[in-house]
Amino acid sequence: MTDEEKVERYLSTPAGFAEGVLGFTLHPWQREVVNEFSDLHGRVKVACSTPNGAGKSSLVNATIILRTLAVKPRSKVIVTSGDFRQIDNQLWPALERHFAKFPSWFARRHDHFIQTAEGGFCTCFTTDDPRRAEGYHAEFSDSTDSRV
Repeated sequence: MTDEEKVERYLSTPAGFAEGVLGFTLHPWQREVVNEFSDLHGRVKVACSTPNGAGKSSLVNATIILRTLAVKPRSKVIVTSGDFRQIDNQLWPALERHFAKFPSWFARRHDHFIQTAEGGFCTCFTTDDPRRAEGYHAEFSDSTDSRV
């Protein structure tokens, strides 16, 4: 398999990206969940109920976020949680482990922000108020190209 074929295979599905780019070994349920996000041209609603430590933040969410920014570098990924510790102690370290693979990206730990060279970004924050994410909706409705 050529390098180009490997890259195409790895980027063609979220599970391929997780395994080929991030080096994860996914359980079948994790593969099924991340592959729900194969089509990055709309919104996807997925519920995932597993015990603590099963890899929701460190494998599933990290794969979805990093692949979205890698495949659609102008994307805007908004991550909210009701618990700051989940973002700061679980999700962010899982993302941070892979930043060297994306040298053109810029990341700030203090406010959990990643920006691609093309202007896309991921912001992670805590809230128990759904209105805190409302400001992003108008921006997404203007351009389906940047929406995930």
